[in-house]
Amino acid sequence: MADPHLHGTGPSEFPRATAAQNPRPGITYRPVRDAPPISVFLASWKDDPSVLIADFTRLAQEAFIPDQPEL
Repeated sequence: MADPHLHGTGPSEFPRATAAQNPRPGITYRPVRDAPPISVFLASWKDDPSVLIADFTRLAQEAFIPDQPEL
């Protein structure tokens, strides 16, 4: 069975950032205030020594989980 939201006929759930970063004409985003928060994960290659990945990871942690120790 096809997913109704792919055809513009049904509701879907999206993170808050989707509404802010990807507005679409004809689509209305409404907050669901009693919904549980969703987890956000960052994945990278374990053996990648990239400074960019390390910097991005640090910035993401500071922005989203400022009280968490570094991973």
